Amino acid sequence: MVKLLRARQEELGDADLAHMRKVTGYVRRHLGQRPEGAA
Repeated sequence: MVKLLRARQEELGDADLAHMRKVTGYVRRHLGQRPEGAA
């Protein structure tokens, strides 16, 4: 993921963008499942 973030936008392919969307969804989903009061 870090390698993708450091790449220039024009260097990214469709598969790279799909992977970034997948990871973003995973992170958002899991952050939403944190217990109440967690920082």
